[in-house]
Amino acid sequence: MSTGKQSLTFGIELELYLIFHQSLLLSILPPNAQIVKDLPLTKAQALGQKWGILGPPRPLFGSSTTMPSRRTRIEECKAYTSEPLWIGQKILSKVRPGINVYEDLKLAHTNADNGEWHITVDPSLTGLGEEEMIRELGPLMTRNGGMNDWDHHGLEIPSRILTLTSPTWPHEIGQILTALKPTPSPSQRPTDHTALVTSHCGMHVHIGAGPTPSSFPLLTLKHLAYTLIVYEVEIGRLHHPCRREGSHASNEQINSNRDTWFLEGGNDNDDDDSGGGKKRGLQAQQTWQPLSDIHHDIFHCESVAGLVRLLCPNGKAHVVNLTYLTRPTRLPRTIEFRQHRGCLDPVSVGWWVRFVGGLVLLAQRCADRVEGESAEWVERVMGVRSWDDEVSFWDLLEAMRFEEEGKAFFKRKVAFYADLPGSKRGRVDESDGSGKRRRAS
Repeated sequence: MSTGKQSLTFGIELELYLIFHQSLLLSILPPNAQIVKDLPLTKAQALGQKWGILGPPRPLFGSSTTMPSRRTRIEECKAYTSEPLWIGQKILSKVRPGINVYEDLKLAHTNADNGEWHITVDPSLTGLGEEEMIRELGPLMTRNGGMNDWDHHGLEIPSRILTLTSPTWPHEIGQILTALKPTPSPSQRPTDHTALVTSHCGMHVHIGAGPTPSSFPLLTLKHLAYTLIVYEVEIGRLHHPCRREGSHASNEQINSNRDTWFLEGGNDNDDDDSGGGKKRGLQAQQTWQPLSDIHHDIFHCESVAGLVRLLCPNGKAHVVNLTYLTRPTRLPRTIEFRQHRGCLDPVSVGWWVRFVGGLVLLAQRCADRVEGESAEWVERVMGVRSWDDEVSFWDLLEAMRFEEEGKAFFKRKVAFYADLPGSKRGRVDESDGSGKRRRAS
């Protein structure tokens, strides 16, 4: 039995750098604690941050305090622990009271209260260079004390569990993003914080079947898996080149969900009719197994665990991570879409959430085959059996019954990313809203 549309849930994970003025840091430090700014480069590199923190002066013989020498100050200053997390909570509590703080990333992923947003560390975000901060944030910092009064820290901010059909989630996400990156106004007091994303940051979306321990039926997952295989390259056109399969984003490769069917030493002849799909980009001399064989492997799989092994042979570090579908039932069993670059724009986040949710809903419809519904869209999207068949991202949106406003948004995005270095694909056809049809690649 398939899950219904009403029960789909989702959550997002935002990876970002929180940029903060020293006044915010001082507001959460213990009395008499100090910010140490004059760190030698070796000490700053050892701490992994621009500034250090020195605790309150130590008592001397139980009666008075001693101010440490500069050398002692440098030796004893420490890296941030939870300080940037509490700064983040202070900022977000203005729009969302009850934000939870988790100093341990693993604890945040396994024991967090999924009924509320929370903040945790992101050890993969190791720091911004000063040149990058000046380039991105120079005017803001100049208005409020200069570069030496600002520091930054990498954070991960997971949302609470939201319902896909709820009309309120876009506003809630927008509030969080606007609080993190307020729009500066010349007539107002300069802001004491902002946020920044780089190519090392991701924005992950988890889609769930409903309240824990709900899970997706195997047939729905098979249809989703096959759609991901066929349309992987087309969907990749929506993303910055740094987030496409084969690029090195963050500390993990974004691996293809096709990797199980990869053939070494293939033929790069475009006229090859052997049925193997060409792998573009870094390994253009190699091919995929025939698509008909991949279809057979997916739809003859007998368990969710088996399907996960097919689509995610390298663990969770894939374009779409299915490994959480086999987690213990006390944890949410979700499909994690990992490809999107870090993002602070509520409009972009909103359309991507609707798109990945729509992929799951399309898989449900394929599995259910609602009686009396035309099968034309099924054949157009799911009937691909050869790498030489034409596929179109725009056909996929049609089958998903995607909103016209969303189609226009993605058309602009594809056109923009097509002009960036590292993007091999051409522009979409500007003459109409359908876009050019393409081979399955």
